[in-house]
Amino acid sequence: MAQSRRHTIRPRPDAIVAKTTSEGGATYADILRKLYANPTLQKTVGKSVKCIRQSHSGALAMQMNKCVENIYALKSELEATLGEIASASTLRHTTAIEIKNLDESATKEGIREALCTQLSRSDLELDNVRSLRKAYAGTLTAVVTLPN
Repeated sequence: MAQSRRHTIRPRPDAIVAKTTSEGGATYADILRKLYANPTLQKTVGKSVKCIRQSHSGALAMQMNKCVENIYALKSELEATLGEIASASTLRHTTAIEIKNLDESATKEGIREALCTQLSRSDLELDNVRSLRKAYAGTLTAVVTLPN
């Protein structure tokens, strides 16, 4: 009888994807030109980006090194440089957790602050609290995504 093999899932590195906006109408080459025109961005991108490639949809995909700490700061710097021609988004491995039986007065800010103190992490943002919905008996349920 053959034994089943479990394949280990190798995590992909973090990435930033820059997609063109409808009003921008820019191409992959336009985004790359704008990226190379900014010397301050070139220094930070040069230290933290492993490779830059074009995705199947025509977007610019920047694959990060493993040692990159704050990918969100690089994303906001890239968005400021690109302006209206493209929008940037981050791709990271995340784990979703569901927190049940919260008090009905709980807010996203309160949940974020409580997670920061309990997990002793300061890199959690308000966007990590994905949803906060009503549940039974006047309680709330929150869905939170945490980076791996």
